[in-house]
Amino acid sequence: MSDRFVTQTTFGGPESTEPGNCWAACVATMLNIPLNAVPDTLRTETDADKRWEIYQKFLAGFNLRPISLRVPEDHLSAYWDALGPAIVHIAGPSPRGHWNHGVIYRNGALWHDPHPERKGVINVAELELWVPIDPALQPRLQPRAR
Repeated sequence: MSDRFVTQTTFGGPESTEPGNCWAACVATMLNIPLNAVPDTLRTETDADKRWEIYQKFLAGFNLRPISLRVPEDHLSAYWDALGPAIVHIAGPSPRGHWNHGVIYRNGALWHDPHPERKGVINVAELELWVPIDPALQPRLQPRAR
C-alpha cells in the first residue's frame, strides 16, 4: 500500500468547469504511483463505458480487476464483515454539494479522503474492490497501518 496519500488537485461541482480528480487520487494512493500516472478519463472520454474499459485495461497492468457494487445501506454492514480488512474504493454523496465523491475505506471506515477537507462521504453509494486477475501472482497491494 501507499507510503503516501495523494490529494486531489482538481475539484468538481456545479460551479466548476472541469471534473474533479478524486477518483484518480484514490487510485494513485492505492497503487502507490504518481497522480499523473493514472489515466484522466473524466477529461479525455465522455462515454462512461469507454472510461470503464480504459480503467480496466489500466488496472490489468497491475494484475488487478475492479469489481464495482452498488450496496443498499441496510446490507452494508454484511459487506464490511465479509470484506474484513480489505481496502476498497468508495463513491458516495459529497458533503460539499450534490455530486459524488471518491474516497478509500478500510475495515468499513474512512481510511483516506483525497479532498483537502478530508470530510469523506455522506454515505456509501457504491464500493469497488480489486481482485487479482491471476491469483498465482504476488499481489502488488499490501495493507499498511495508518
